Amino acid sequence: MGSPHSITPGEGRDLSAFKIRQVKKEIRTLGLAAKSTGSEGEFLVVGVVFRGSLWLDGVMRTTAHTADITECSAEMITASRHHPQIRAILVHGDLLYDGCTIDPFNLSRETMRPVIALNYKGGLGSDEPDNIQVYAMDVTGEEAPSYS
Repeated sequence: MGSPHSITPGEGRDLSAFKIRQVKKEIRTLGLAAKSTGSEGEFLVVGVVFRGSLWLDGVMRTTAHTADITECSAEMITASRHHPQIRAILVHGDLLYDGCTIDPFNLSRETMRPVIALNYKGGLGSDEPDNIQVYAMDVTGEEAPSYS
């Protein structure tokens, strides 16, 4: 058995379908955040496109009329002029305020981009990070196993 910090696939689970490629220095990533507008049931969704860690390439926004912001986020991203350049979408649970939710699997399926979803249920102060769940999804839209 590995260290408490390692991720070990469960019995019968194989990660060989995932190709690891070199990531370029100036990869374009999109970060998403959302917050209630103050009107009941409306959420402002903001996306920020960064090139590498140094350049802000663009900002996009839309308004969602439900707490599930997945569909309107996907429409915003695919309609953006930045969509062809975006290589990954980053979503952090702590940046989704006021009860809004997003489905990383459907967002990946609709945008045809990998989604990196981080969601901490608490701080990372403990020795064993049992509050982190890792999900993977192939860009073809097929769900991969979930590891926790």
